[in-house]
Amino acid sequence: MRRLLIALLAVTSMSFTFSTTTAQAAEADTQTGTVVVFREKSRQRASYKVFLQNSSIGRLDINEYISVELPVGDYIVGSSLPTKENITVSVRSGETTYVNSQLVKRSNKFKVSYNEVDQDLAIESMPDLQGQI
Repeated sequence: MRRLLIALLAVTSMSFTFSTTTAQAAEADTQTGTVVVFREKSRQRASYKVFLQNSSIGRLDINEYISVELPVGDYIVGSSLPTKENITVSVRSGETTYVNSQLVKRSNKFKVSYNEVDQDLAIESMPDLQGQI
């Protein structure tokens, strides 16, 4: 009888732990958003690395995009090339943030420019995004 009682307590405890862990995992899943950095067609063919908070998320060439899922928060967007101006994007739960990246050449020097744009402008600028994100 005592063994049965201990077994029942152990199963009940495991069930409670499992359901709590499952609920925490589901809550954590909703605490993320997506950042899409894209680069439309241009004459400047050089590729460059894109950084969020000083961590590389990939290399970007013309007519390409990088999509990453991140925890909610603010992130500085940077590049392996000099940037005109770093921008900060806010990742919101369940939302997608689009960042247009352009390589600008001025007096034989390249600089990267980032601009946060809405979804319609992102898809208009780069139709390959339609249905991919």
